[in-house]
Amino acid sequence: MKTLGLINFEGDVLKLKKIAPNKFSILDQHDEIVSELTLKEFCEWIEGKTSITDSDNVDWFYTYQPETAKTSLFDIITHLMK
Repeated sequence: MKTLGLINFEGDVLKLKKIAPNKFSILDQHDEIVSELTLKEFCEWIEGKTSITDSDNVDWFYTYQPETAKTSLFDIITHLMK
């Protein structure tokens, strides 16, 4: 399945890839898998309850990012439903 950019600063910093009906990989800007999450865990990250650490050891909180850098929730939900 294709990836979906989640946070973008002149290129995707974090990307989402669905690997099973309730399991997702998060890849960073180096295409390294930095997290594997259930749907519940992914939603907790989107809500700002958790962070994801990339391979450069940077913590990413989705809610802290500017709106212009984040993929819309509509696009995320559409991707999750595929």
